[in-house]
Amino acid sequence: MANCQETLADLTAYLDGELPADRVDELREHLDRCFSCEDRAGFEEKLKALLKDRCTESMPTDLRQKIRARIARVDL
Repeated sequence: MANCQETLADLTAYLDGELPADRVDELREHLDRCFSCEDRAGFEEKLKALLKDRCTESMPTDLRQKIRARIARVDL
């Protein structure tokens, strides 16, 4: 069973749909019984939706090209 620290550590991955399936049920179970974590999850969901709605400016083409060029130069 997840505790608050584990739940909050996995919250972003959960909200992004990137949490491994075996952790999703455990996290949801914790959110169902822990008001504090459920409240935080609700806040994070609303914040994410607000940012998605309000941050719609496109990146300037020249900035995008500079970033891609710099990434291409990095040795992975």
